[in-house]
Amino acid sequence: MKPGNRNARPLVPPQLRFSGAKVLGDVLVERLYLRAICRNCSHRASLSSVELAQRLGYDFPLSDLKDRLRCSKCGKRQVDVTAVEPVR
Repeated sequence: MKPGNRNARPLVPPQLRFSGAKVLGDVLVERLYLRAICRNCSHRASLSSVELAQRLGYDFPLSDLKDRLRCSKCGKRQVDVTAVEPVR
């Protein structure tokens, strides 16, 4: 990127790009990973999208997923879920 080039897009790491996944089935199709982060104790965990889709349904909205999760470390229900691309 040359200085002064306003139209050039900065490089964004793959894990920060928006995937567009809206339901658990989208996560599987796009081969994304689900990460859960507790807002209370900052505990991080990877979620199995296959298990969740089998249990909750492939059309289950990602926005509703955080209401069903509980932190395995502190027990609080203050969990954020993000779908991220694998690092290549």
